[in-house]
Amino acid sequence: MRQLLTNHIRKSGINRLICGGLASLMLAGGLALQPTAVGQVVITLAPPAPNVEKVPPSPGPNWVWDPGYHAWRSGRYVWVPGHYIKKPRATADWVPGHYDKRPKGWVYVPGHWK
Repeated sequence: MRQLLTNHIRKSGINRLICGGLASLMLAGGLALQPTAVGQVVITLAPPAPNVEKVPPSPGPNWVWDPGYHAWRSGRYVWVPGHYIKKPRATADWVPGHYDKRPKGWVYVPGHWK
C-alpha cells in the first residue's frame, strides 16, 4: 500500500507543480542574495566618455531622466540612449548606472532607486 501511495504522489501533477515552484523560489532566492557576483563582467578597456544627449521634455513630475551609457556587448562598447523612468514613489531618487574602476578593469553598476 505504501509503495502504491508513493508512486501516486510521484506522478501527481500537483507534486510536480509544488516541487517546480520550490525549485524556482530557491533559485531566485539564491540569485537575489548575491546580485553582484552573478553575471558581473570585468572589462579591461575603459568606457568612452558619455555621448552628449538632448534631454526631451519630461512626461510629468513623477518621471526622471536616466542618461544614456555605453554598454559592453559582443566585445565592444555600444551606446544605449537615455530615457525617462517613472518614479515608484514621490520621494524616490534615481542613481544612474555607472562604471566602477576595479583592480582588473571596469564593472558596470546598473541604475537603481534609493
